[in-house]
Amino acid sequence: MKFGKNLERVVELSDPEWSPFWLNYKHLKKMLKEVQHTPAPSAAGAPIAKPPNGLSSPEALSKSAGEVAFFKFLRQELRKCKEFFASAESQFLVRRARVREGWRQLTAVPEVPVDGEQYKRLMAACVRLYKDLLLLENFAIMNYTAFSKILKKHDKLTGFCTRERYMKNVVNMTTSFTHYPRVLEMLEDVEELFRGIQTHANIAHSSEEQLFIDAMRRYARSELSCATSCRSLALA
Repeated sequence: MKFGKNLERVVELSDPEWSPFWLNYKHLKKMLKEVQHTPAPSAAGAPIAKPPNGLSSPEALSKSAGEVAFFKFLRQELRKCKEFFASAESQFLVRRARVREGWRQLTAVPEVPVDGEQYKRLMAACVRLYKDLLLLENFAIMNYTAFSKILKKHDKLTGFCTRERYMKNVVNMTTSFTHYPRVLEMLEDVEELFRGIQTHANIAHSSEEQLFIDAMRRYARSELSCATSCRSLALA
């Protein structure tokens, strides 16, 4: 499946309230078509030819209105994705603390019997948090890959070489979703809670919830290798 279609599918599976915060990959592709067909005029009035592959003259880029508009919009999209990720991560840290506190209260006095409904409610809260954390991990992976993919398309169409430099100096240096250790740590923590609840109350999440979790993991795995290679390339 092409990346654009894969991205659309993941967005559809995510929280609808997150929709405005994903990279607008489709619009950026449209902007590239306009850049491709509107070369900047030189001082003499003739169009500036595309540079040879491997070059990226700042002067040539700055003289193209299409290039300026493309990178301005790309920067806006980067800020949008970064701010949403940071906000969601902070909210999930609070939710994780609340779930942890609920677990502590239920297991504080082992001699006191606990109503099974309380364990069910705690399990439901864990499942909701885990699913949202998986979605946030996918948000990081898919958006990171989208930035790399759209820059690769840009360089292929224009002849400029901007991808490695932009990913290294802009995306990797300014985004909170380039690396997300706290999200990974929260995922591991909630998995530990799953095991604890199952041991104490013999409660498991539903098969429907497991299907959703498995689907999110498949999407993450399918793009993770690409994101990892893009990150390694940018860091080289």
